[in-house]
Amino acid sequence: MAEQSGLIVPIGHCHENDEDKALVTTIVSMGKNLGLPLIAEGVEEYQHLTFLQGIKCDEIQGYWFSKPLLAEELIMFLEKNDHEKINKEAA
Repeated sequence: MAEQSGLIVPIGHCHENDEDKALVTTIVSMGKNLGLPLIAEGVEEYQHLTFLQGIKCDEIQGYWFSKPLLAEELIMFLEKNDHEKINKEAA
């Protein structure tokens, strides 16, 4: 069996028109049916995030979360934004 790699889905303005929504939804569905991990790139707005969560996209990257970071900056970012800790504190 051939080695599978992930599928990267560019987002753009997918939340603004029905044709782009249909295209991204189809790509995500195809990737899932093929058993490929999915990464949506270019997520910059809350509407992107909620749309992708709604169609069960596996992973999301983009400026919505953070600009590109150096390794040292990433460590500090992750420590500052410990989601497990935040969820425990909110409970």
